Formats: sequence, structure tokens, C-alpha cells
Amino acid sequence: MKHSNISGFLWVAVAAITSSIGGVCFLSIPLPTLASNSLRCGIAALLSLFFLKKDKATFRLNFSTLSAGLCFALTTQFFSLAVPLAGAGVSTLLLNTSPLFILLWNVLFFKKAPLPQQVVAATMALLGIWMIVQNHTMQGNLWGIVFGLCSGACYSGIFFAAQGTNAHPPSAFLLGQTISALCGSIFLLGAPWQQLTLGSVACILLLGLVQLGLSYRCMAKGLASTSPLAAGLICSIEPVLAALWANIFAKEPISLFFVLGSILVLGGIAIQQCSTFTLTKTN
Repeated sequence: MKHSNISGFLWVAVAAITSSIGGVCFLSIPLPTLASNSLRCGIAALLSLFFLKKDKATFRLNFSTLSAGLCFALTTQFFSLAVPLAGAGVSTLLLNTSPLFILLWNVLFFKKAPLPQQVVAATMALLGIWMIVQNHTMQGNLWGIVFGLCSGACYSGIFFAAQGTNAHPPSAFLLGQTISALCGSIFLLGAPWQQLTLGSVACILLLGLVQLGLSYRCMAKGLASTSPLAAGLICSIEPVLAALWANIFAKEPISLFFVLGSILVLGGIAIQQCSTFTLTKTN
């Protein structure tokens, strides 16, 4: 394996690991989740602005960055709503169903017939999600599943918008973070600030600086020297790690139904990623 490929692999792995702490950090903050999301996005926006200046890049506002920014903002909002209802593990797993939504959008809007293996991937993922929903030991409810799926759907929109002619991901991330910070700021009014502890403040900083800031920086570096297939498969470790952190630090149970459902969903995502990569090489 070439040195650049190893470096890209490591950057993407670091991105997945740092991103996986989002759910458990949300569960550790005694504030309304949309207020916590506003704080993390505000911190991340400042970090994105710093990197934009550091790279001597100019903020670009056009249709591509606006579309990607709105999708990014909706992704963070839906994810923050899903976590307290469905739990960190389930929410992160559903967020990572974005490749399956990309398949769905290609069929519905671009009239691209799915490959047989993509149909198998979608079937596996849907069966896995059904198992998770049916799991009566899960601490969440149906709305948590809905919000989690919405986060995955919006997350997939970022990839479409990022392929635009004038796409500029750093600008889109900065815009999306700023929108989320402003939209959620109303929930900061009347929040129970007196309940904050040093640990919860640390979680807010981790969400903004590491989970939403550093992770995207690492992902951008990784994608520059590794294939989309490898990156997609590496990122599949994120929901596994998210469930592990939630179990260790938030005592969130990991049931057999969740494990089996997760295997089906992650297997479906892997098959979808492989089929997409194969189709891209063929074309």
C-alpha cells in the first residue's frame, strides 16, 4: 500500500473515531438538545472560519454551497433530536444510512435503475432498521427512528450538493454550522445553565471542536488521498464505536436485536458502497 493511501486511511479513521463521540456527548449535557446543537455548531463555525483563513481561502456563496449548507444544518438538527429519543447508538447508525438514500434519490430523481446488488443492500438495511424498531428493549421511540432517518436523508443531500460545479465544502460546512447555531439560539434562552458541570461543558467543547470541527477537517484530508469506497467502508465503524461509547459512559444497553439489526444495516451500506464504486469505475 502506498504511503499516501496509508495516510488517507488513517485520516479517515481518525475522522470516524472523533465523529463517533457525538451521541454520548449529547446525552451528557443537561440542556435541550437543540440548545446543545446550537452551541456545538457555533464553536465549530468559529473553527471552520479559522481554517478558512489559515488556508487563505475565500468564502463562496452560490447554489451548491447554499444547498449543501442547508442539508448540513438539517442533518445536525435532526441528529440532535434523535439522540435523546432513540439513543446514541441507533441515532448514529441511522445517520450513516446516507448511502442508501443516495441510491433512493438516484432512482427517484435521476431515473437510474438500481443494480441487483443495490436492491439486496437496500433490503438488508430495511430489514435491519425494522429489527431495531421492533426491539422492545430499546430506550427510544418511533420519533427517534424518524428523526434519525431524516438525518441520514439530509446527510445524503450534502454529497449531491458537493458535486456541483461551484461546490466548495469548507464554505458549505461553515454556512451550515452558522445556520444551525442561529436557528438553535432561541433554545438557549431559559436553558437550565445552573445544571452544567465541568464534565458537561467539556462535552460541549468536544462536540464543537472535535466531533463537528476536527472530524470534518480530518475527513477532507483523508478523501484527498484515499478512494470513496475505502472512506465509506472505514466510516462504517462510526456507529459501532458510538454504541460502544454510549454503553460505557451512558449505560445505554446493547441488545441482541440491536447487534443483529446493525450488522444488516452496515452490511447493506457496505454492499451499496462497493456497487457504487464499481459502477463509477465502469463508467
